[in-house]
Amino acid sequence: MERKKPTSVKEFIDLVDEALFEIDELQASMSYDDEDITDDFSSFVQPLRSSVQNLRQQLASGAHEFTDQDLGFMTVVATVPSHLLPFCDLLSFLNRIHREGLEKT
Repeated sequence: MERKKPTSVKEFIDLVDEALFEIDELQASMSYDDEDITDDFSSFVQPLRSSVQNLRQQLASGAHEFTDQDLGFMTVVATVPSHLLPFCDLLSFLNRIHREGLEKT
């Protein structure tokens, strides 16, 4: 099912919060995995979280500008295998919204 583009910054922030939740869940699951997998995760989880958190702060403060350029976390999405990043579709959707802007009503 395709997600519906948000029509407001508040709806966009809700999606960003969903991504932050997914990142937290990924971090929590790392503690249950073996050490080799944890090393794979640890190299990208913190930079990913920082970049998504920065997006949220910009949106909340009104400082975010929608532009036709990729968000910083897209380098992580492009380089990390999808089996290690099960919510990469959500991150790609956030990037698409950033590039195209909110849905006009």
